Amino acid sequence: MAEVATLDIPVAAPLVTQLMALWTDAFGEWDQDSERVLAGSERGQNFSMVFVGSADDPVAAAAQTTQSLRAPTLGTLGSVATWPQYQRRGIGTAVVAAARDRFFADGGEALFLGTGNPAAERLYRRLGWDRPHGAMMVTLRDADIAPDEFIADYYEGTRSIVTIARGDAGARACLPPLAAAPHPWSLRDANVLLQSVHHAPVRACESLLVRYERLAADGDGAWFEGRDSADRLVGVATARLLATGECRIDGFAHVAVRDGILDLLGAAKEWANERGDAIVADVAAADVGKLALFERMGIARPQPIDPIDTEGAALAAVRLAAAR
Repeated sequence: MAEVATLDIPVAAPLVTQLMALWTDAFGEWDQDSERVLAGSERGQNFSMVFVGSADDPVAAAAQTTQSLRAPTLGTLGSVATWPQYQRRGIGTAVVAAARDRFFADGGEALFLGTGNPAAERLYRRLGWDRPHGAMMVTLRDADIAPDEFIADYYEGTRSIVTIARGDAGARACLPPLAAAPHPWSLRDANVLLQSVHHAPVRACESLLVRYERLAADGDGAWFEGRDSADRLVGVATARLLATGECRIDGFAHVAVRDGILDLLGAAKEWANERGDAIVADVAAADVGKLALFERMGIARPQPIDPIDTEGAALAAVRLAAAR
């Protein structure tokens, strides 16, 4: 039986070096954000833990969980990797099982993960994970509830956006259920290339936050989160400066939101007004509801543009522009 150790954040520097070596080997070039998280950059926003399986090597396999402090029933599992020489010995399985069990013991209800690897998916399914329609995988503490049912129940009572703020890492574990929830728009956000699960599969999980944070990292973009009266993340809006000098805004909210989506997009528009020469929006041509929404904001006059490539397919699109 593999031994699994639990590491609290911040992780000691020598172990950070070993973990980064493992993850770089498994995933290629590794985001420096991971090192910052291991050093405690998200303390106060998320509760994160690292699970390490040992064999001849003290770090033969590893995984990391993140539990939202604002929504502690939600969490993500990521950075699951095993050195090649220790694969097929049950070490990775033991690490994932330990991470799952600790998450549930700490009050978690839904642990999300993203994978496009069929072999890894078979392992996760054996350990209790399932895939909502077209979305990333999730395992639930209550095994009698289907993933789609959990996501629908989680947003029960959502009607409006009541608070809008600049997005931050506290949304890490809150983004997956929002992205997994059904939505009629085929393209939810052109700035982060996020489509609807009804259009094409959304496999991303941990990398959802990475998309938003990279958007804002160099000052050429910003993102805003909208929360309802229960402090659930129910909408996200973005703004991105383009090479043309224009600023593209976009965003979406849970389908149950009736009020506040214009205010959320308005936050992105206000940011754009201060920085861009003109405001534009790129919308899938089939998303007539979104076209109408932008028209209410004075962003109209659609012109065809090149198709927008998402994870699943290329979408015919148009560019809208605000009147100058």
